[in-house]
Amino acid sequence: MDKAYEVKIRRSAERQGFRLTKSRVRDPLALDYGWHIRQGRKKIAHFRDLDGAARWILDPASRDGDGSDG
Repeated sequence: MDKAYEVKIRRSAERQGFRLTKSRVRDPLALDYGWHIRQGRKKIAHFRDLDGAARWILDPASRDGDGSDG
């Protein structure tokens, strides 16, 4: 992914009242690895890749309730 795409998704999240953050964990096998969508201090969703987070942010109808891809 390029930085411009990441910035676009972050700004879209901010407009909806969310914050998109990337985990500092670098081990892809760790449970906390990937992208987190937060509202205040509460974690709303967790995704392993930016594309999953982008789908969640850009298409509110796709939000299945638990907000994670596994």
